[in-house]
Amino acid sequence: MHPPATWQVSFHNDFDAAFDTFTADVQDALLAAAAVLRQLGPAADRPLVGPLNHPSQPDMKELRFKADTCVSTLRRYLQSPGLAARPKKR
Repeated sequence: MHPPATWQVSFHNDFDAAFDTFTADVQDALLAAAAVLRQLGPAADRPLVGPLNHPSQPDMKELRFKADTCVSTLRRYLQSPGLAARPKKR
């Protein structure tokens, strides 16, 4: 039996400046959501991800997480350039 695949989750360099402006709570929640996304890859579903309305690419989703006592949603960052999930090469 093969171990489950893991997915590479990376932040685009253009996102670094925005990430640095987030509170520590938001940064922690985003990194935790990215860690779950790393395990689930494209099989991730609600409540972690949801569909985008009128995406520039087919089958694009938004990453959702709770932080700072509200639901924070990062759109566009699952699109290039942004949060990209790709299979990790072994």
